[in-house]
Amino acid sequence: MSKKEVERALTSKGFQELSGDHHFFVYYTMDGLKTRARTKTSRGGKRDLGDAMMNRMAKQCKINNQQFQDLVRCPLSREKYEEILRMKNVIE
Repeated sequence: MSKKEVERALTSKGFQELSGDHHFFVYYTMDGLKTRARTKTSRGGKRDLGDAMMNRMAKQCKINNQQFQDLVRCPLSREKYEEILRMKNVIE
């Protein structure tokens, strides 16, 4: 997947971008609560994200690789993502 596609999908699903030496994305619930689900992308480097990077990002977002791909490609809604995070006690 392209880095742009992933970044755009994350922000549309409730992640807020913080800039620094990387692009940091922190998930905020629909109620506005900051969570421990967060990830980052590099400012430079490749435009496409490889499998290893996608696996790391999925782990940082507290979901498995397939769920992360679904989150980016839209079959996994924001509501369902929050439900998963609640089941894993990432959101109390």
